[in-house]
Amino acid sequence: MKIKSKSKEKIIKTFLNLSASEDIAEIGTSNIIAVSGVSRGTFYNHFSNKKDILEYIEKMMCKSIDEVFRKVDQNDENYIDELMDEIFPIIYNDREYNKVLYLYYQSEFFDFITERYSKYFSGLFKNYNKKIANWPQYFTIQYFFRMMLNIILLWLSEPFPVDPDEFKYIFKELMNTSIADICGIEI
Repeated sequence: MKIKSKSKEKIIKTFLNLSASEDIAEIGTSNIIAVSGVSRGTFYNHFSNKKDILEYIEKMMCKSIDEVFRKVDQNDENYIDELMDEIFPIIYNDREYNKVLYLYYQSEFFDFITERYSKYFSGLFKNYNKKIANWPQYFTIQYFFRMMLNIILLWLSEPFPVDPDEFKYIFKELMNTSIADICGIEI
């Protein structure tokens, strides 16, 4: 994520650094101003409050990911591989921002990401067979997307996540294997 304004970048980095050691709910605007070294006026020129910082981070991250989804052709037989090759490095490089958004928003962040991006996977369900899975197609799309998102969030929340190229293979294996098979159980 590239931030053009040096003072805005300083505020955001201070917020991220504080969030690494403090509960985000406990971090106040005054604390961010004091630790960042920017003036109160400079802070308020960029942000009204802590929530504005989080919304800015969310907007900047989505901008890069949105560009990838617009660029990659959904009809390409390598659609998922192309997405992984493009998106995994972005979210890996911005993993500290992702962690903060996820930890602060949790369900809201999860719902926001699901609503914003699950539509890009609906084309994968053209051959959906209701006889195999006797529930609505929209449910299966949501399930599929949320499984993907959970695997990605687990990866990013690791203290030292593997690089995107290595993760791509782990991701594919997890998505293509049932948890019952992995555990050797029948549910």
